[in-house]
Amino acid sequence: MWRLISAVKGLVVGGQQETQEDKIRRLEAQVADEDEVDGEAERQRMEEQRRQEQNKPTNCFQQTGSITKVEADYVVIDSNLYVKKKVLQDCPFRQQLEVGSKVSYLAYRSADDDEFRVTKLECLLDDGWGEESKQAPTTVDEENTQLMKELAPTYFNYNQRSEQGTVTAKRNGLLTVETDLREIPVEMDDVELTFIPERGDYVVLECMVQIDESYFDTRGDILEVKKISPTRLVRGSGLVSKADERGGEIMTDDGKYYYCVENCEEAAKPSHGDRVVFEAVENAELNYRCTKVVIEKAAPKTVETAKASQAQRDPDFFDDKRGIKITDPLQVKLSELNETKKIDVIIKNEARHQHKILFISITTSRQTSQLTLLSPLEKEHFIQSGESIKYCFEVTAKNYGISKEVVYWRFGGGFKIGRCITIAVGDSEIIVAQPTNEGTTQARSKAGVHRLAAWNEYKRGGEITPGQKISKRANFIDIKIGGYQVPDNLKEILLNPSFTKNQIDEELMRTQRCLQLQALTPENYKALFKLFLWMEDIQCEITIKKFNLDRAHFTREDSYLALRIENVGETRPSLIPGDRLVATAPCNNNQMEPGNGAVIHKVLKHKILVKFSEHFHAKYNGEDFKVTFQHSRGAFQKQHHAINCVTSAMTLDYLFPTKTTIREPWVDVKINENGNLATTEYDNEFKWYNPSLNNIQKDAIKNILRAEARPLPYVIFGPPGTGKTMTLIELIHQIVKLSADSRIMVGTPSNSSANLITERLINANVLRPGEFIRIVGLNYVEQELIPEHLAPYCGTVDIASERTVKGEEIVTKSGLKQNIQLKHLGRHRITIGTCVTLGTLMQMRFPHNHFTHILVDEAGQCLETETLIPITFINQRCGTVVLAGDPMQLGPIVMSTHARGFEQSLLVRLMDTPLYKLDKNRFPDTAGFNPRLVTKLRYNYRSLPCILDLYSDLFYDSSLIACVPAEDSQESAFLTQVIDTLPIKPSQTPPYAFIFCGVNGVNKQSPDSPSWFNPAETKSVFNLLLKLYKKGVRSEDIGVITPYQAQVKQIRRILDESGYGGSSGLQKPKIGSVEEFQGQERQVIIISTVRTSKSMLSSDLQHALGFVASPKRLNVAISRAKSLLVIFGNPHLLSADKKWLELLFKAINNGTYCGCELPDHLAPLAREQALLNGGGDEPAQDEEGKE
Repeated sequence: MWRLISAVKGLVVGGQQETQEDKIRRLEAQVADEDEVDGEAERQRMEEQRRQEQNKPTNCFQQTGSITKVEADYVVIDSNLYVKKKVLQDCPFRQQLEVGSKVSYLAYRSADDDEFRVTKLECLLDDGWGEESKQAPTTVDEENTQLMKELAPTYFNYNQRSEQGTVTAKRNGLLTVETDLREIPVEMDDVELTFIPERGDYVVLECMVQIDESYFDTRGDILEVKKISPTRLVRGSGLVSKADERGGEIMTDDGKYYYCVENCEEAAKPSHGDRVVFEAVENAELNYRCTKVVIEKAAPKTVETAKASQAQRDPDFFDDKRGIKITDPLQVKLSELNETKKIDVIIKNEARHQHKILFISITTSRQTSQLTLLSPLEKEHFIQSGESIKYCFEVTAKNYGISKEVVYWRFGGGFKIGRCITIAVGDSEIIVAQPTNEGTTQARSKAGVHRLAAWNEYKRGGEITPGQKISKRANFIDIKIGGYQVPDNLKEILLNPSFTKNQIDEELMRTQRCLQLQALTPENYKALFKLFLWMEDIQCEITIKKFNLDRAHFTREDSYLALRIENVGETRPSLIPGDRLVATAPCNNNQMEPGNGAVIHKVLKHKILVKFSEHFHAKYNGEDFKVTFQHSRGAFQKQHHAINCVTSAMTLDYLFPTKTTIREPWVDVKINENGNLATTEYDNEFKWYNPSLNNIQKDAIKNILRAEARPLPYVIFGPPGTGKTMTLIELIHQIVKLSADSRIMVGTPSNSSANLITERLINANVLRPGEFIRIVGLNYVEQELIPEHLAPYCGTVDIASERTVKGEEIVTKSGLKQNIQLKHLGRHRITIGTCVTLGTLMQMRFPHNHFTHILVDEAGQCLETETLIPITFINQRCGTVVLAGDPMQLGPIVMSTHARGFEQSLLVRLMDTPLYKLDKNRFPDTAGFNPRLVTKLRYNYRSLPCILDLYSDLFYDSSLIACVPAEDSQESAFLTQVIDTLPIKPSQTPPYAFIFCGVNGVNKQSPDSPSWFNPAETKSVFNLLLKLYKKGVRSEDIGVITPYQAQVKQIRRILDESGYGGSSGLQKPKIGSVEEFQGQERQVIIISTVRTSKSMLSSDLQHALGFVASPKRLNVAISRAKSLLVIFGNPHLLSADKKWLELLFKAINNGTYCGCELPDHLAPLAREQALLNGGGDEPAQDEEGKE
């Protein structure tokens, strides 16, 4: 350019004519300058292109904006970008922010979010939006260009990085983590949680960070914390060396680990000496802090007889001494209660000098003692050398079984001599122990026989002519469920008769990869649960072989053939309609000859009705056959299918949740000042259909309607008697009212709980008939088990494809609808059924998103695979799942001893994850649970306060609140009515409603059964029942719970023999196991624990038999009672367990223990309480107190 100017200048100034040579130079200069101009333009173009490529839009950008709203916890930029509290806390100029302030900010949108959010406020700008330019724009275009540059965002790339740090503070849900960069605020709702962090924990933050190549520090700003994990997770086991109400210390070979009680299982908090397994994280203050503690083995407790325990304190207590000799041994036998006998005790002085008797003491309290001193009544006596004195006692039988009472004499000179009087009440059946456990041995032998039968049947194979099914199978089905047959390699392991249990476990571990991981994970989920189902499938096949018959014949009964099997209707587990049998010639081992198959259509008390093929029915003429049974696999097939559906249609994050993503409310409602639901926008008020709901129940319904954490399941944690079902019914009504397009499915583990939901909906009288349907299975219909008043609301399903259906649905005389087709099912607002029965609907093609809400009642009793069945009908993105139940009560029943972990329900597993787990520091106002995920109901409407306190203290952290008054209630009036019938009369006002009656009997077995019974407890229960009946108590108000079927039969037998039951018109109360009483309640609950023999005590504890080592079973048993709870059991056995020991303490402290003598560690407490109640031997106690 300069050369061109020079040439022109020379031409003009010089005035000379341009020569040819000058012209060439000028043109060359002109070309060179044009090339220079073109090069500069190209460089500018390339620079602009590079700048545009660098500023290519990403999910992270820096921009300027204006503050449009300022609140205490947040501000808003440009009316659409929210700045959260944790960002403001990290902003140095937050106090200067006001509406109109101009700021530079960094924004980011994660892959899971729909909107951008501000992650950092970088600086506060002046009115000119930055430094003033050195040269102001002179034209409108230039001004617009500069403004566009200032408003345009600058985009950045980002990547993932880990930051290590220490939690320095935890305030509600906000953590402060100190790293080498700075303090980082972490909102627990916004991150994946692998544990519940506490102050001092060393953690690793997985972060998304900004990449800004213009900065020297390339680490960039943290845009988002995605996950928080411990720097180190330690798993181990050790002994509890210290324990108190707040926590304790675990000693291991590697050192000490510390725990808080909040990290322990609710029903099993450790004591000193317990062996526990734990998970721990590194902590700055504690070195290692336990995040989970589970008792592996409770510390052993010494159990002693009264004589042994007294001798331990005073080694020569029972010895004759200083020339005094007292009659020994002392035994009395009585046959029945209230029978009396006299016993004489002779004290002889063989010393050379006289002795003085200061007093005699019976250590048992007057109220419970079976001894009465008749003579002499004077306290002091002198016995001359060579003389004797006779003490006469009367023994009155108060308790069945064997008890021991200690009597001692205090002599002058400071010595005493004791005697133990053994009192046996009952016949030889009650008080004579069984020499061996023959029943257990024979039962194990039978189990081996059943397994061998299943093995032989598997190896035999062969064809089977099929029988006639209960209903004709549809030819065309929209969605077919596979057979999911048990793999042969599993049968080879689980059925092989040469394998022991340990060998089976070893072989399973070697061959099944999914068992080789330490825990359930997304990686092994599908394979492990399918394996569990196959294990349970095989166990059912083994168990059903107990009905096999070597030789039997059939009798014709209408269109059926009947096979007699004694007590088949009462056997558990029983045969059910749909099970099959195979009849073969008794002595024919020819594998090539096909067997004759039949399907069971009806199960009666002593027989089953079956249908073979029509050809077999036509030719059968009373011949004998060998009969083997096969179980129906339909329930297992449905659960296999559900696993496939859920794992393919939903991400496994749904089943293994680690993060709560807060969404817009499904229904934006709140609870207003009137206690009613109201919309937040229009302030429309919706009244409750049930006005007696408490505030916690209302909060649960509101939280579920809002569904801010969907699609994660919502848990209604319902302890006994807290109105869980009532809450579900109100929830159903509100969903129907607030959402016209809602469709609700209600699943339950059993027909009884499904019937209860249906009955409550009918009684509420809110929904019209036709708006809800109770789906029942054909088996339930064939057994004629549908309650008459529910039949019009029930129906069976026709799964045939709609285009192939010829007939219409049928309505029976009872109102039951049969063969309901898809087009009719879809019209009901609510569909109710057991989870397994609802699995039939998986074969029908419902419209996408048809069901909006899935409610599972008693979810803690469902296998996880059963719970998956109704979940398959929900859309993960927009549906709501509610699991209602109690993780502290009994879970599902699993028969296979090899399927360890299968007994844990989805409800229980979720409640053990960080999102659902108790965190009192974070959620102090909602019983320690995240209200977006869990509501724990706390108001109890069932039990008198003194009964409620038992299970509230033992299992629910004393959190339950009594709503039944201790006085002026139906329950207290009932207790007053029956108080005279009790083995011991409570001295308090109002009376204490828990009685513990110690029975030291013997446990026995029948030769053909492994189950135990206790004749002394049988008689004790029977005696109390008679007294209650005489007071006018109805049989339906009484429940008798015992863990052994043999004891159930014994109690029923003695009632039958006394005229109760049968055709007498006198009804027996319900008598059964804990499982049979779950979900029920009675005015009076009587518990017989059965196990009592000291010779079997160590075996009881080792094998966790009966109630002793099952806290959940104990919880269910004691929480059924409304007005009165009476327990018959052996305190020497039961006090070895911590929960039972606490129950014994409750009875002793309230003066309601009676019966046999207490073990040593409880006897002093009982004597002290007896004195307070005015029932002890006060002079003797005072004398003892001086020593």
